[in-house]
Amino acid sequence: MNTTQLECFLAVCEYMNFSKAAESINISQPAVSHQITSLEDELGVKLFLRTSKSVKLTAQGVTFISDATEMLNIARESKRRLSERNTIEKIRLGIGCHNQAELDLLPPILKELIIKYRGFFPDIRNIPFKSLHNMLEENKIDLMISMKDDDEKVMGYFTKLCKIDFALVCSEDYPLAKRENIRLEDLAGIAVGIERHKCPDQLMRRYNIFNRDLNMSDIFFTDGYENAIALVKANIGCAIMPVLPGMKIDGLKIKPLSEIPQTCLGIYTRKKPDTDIVKDFIKTAVEIYGK
Repeated sequence: MNTTQLECFLAVCEYMNFSKAAESINISQPAVSHQITSLEDELGVKLFLRTSKSVKLTAQGVTFISDATEMLNIARESKRRLSERNTIEKIRLGIGCHNQAELDLLPPILKELIIKYRGFFPDIRNIPFKSLHNMLEENKIDLMISMKDDDEKVMGYFTKLCKIDFALVCSEDYPLAKRENIRLEDLAGIAVGIERHKCPDQLMRRYNIFNRDLNMSDIFFTDGYENAIALVKANIGCAIMPVLPGMKIDGLKIKPLSEIPQTCLGIYTRKKPDTDIVKDFIKTAVEIYGK
């Protein structure tokens, strides 16, 4: 397995078109096809289903994306380290987030760590929920931002930052936008849900509360947080979401829902933190958000 194979694989994943993938990495289409075929032969699985009209990832291909990205990043970083004159050792920290709302929590923490650690290199992954848990278990990331209910038993080690509420998120001209107090019984109508495989268990439990009196035909299921926000901004519906610290979404109203139970925002690690960089990340996060 080599970096050319990995680059070709990830390019085809991005464009789902061999010609466009070849153009993006400046090699010929036959060369891309050859690299993909040799990679499939080496792995012993089909990564793509190819016809004259379409290219689709197989289940094995989807699974291989994170591994291919990891291997290519390691190879590129190793090459850069060995070739550069600067001998400062990089201090890598693998951080997992599930969506833009969690990514927005990172900058204040990272600013503090960059001051303290010369050569600090945050390796941030923003991917669906189950995949991120797997990466934590396989030591491909060091920690991840996530939620946990008080009575929930979890694998790994969880450091609580703060309690968070849930709210109705809607456009400024949505019928409920001007209401001060919103109850669950007021939410009959169109809702925006999140596709199950990208929705954390904590949020799904609350969606069940929200959706129990609605017809399935009234619910739009979307492919994640960002897509739900786009539909809400289009005034297609509203959404129930956790309110993370400092959360603001341009053009949208965030209306608290006191009937929906709170959950905990925190940081998962595979085991009790035992390295300075992980300890300091968590300590800084608690200082900033642990209120």
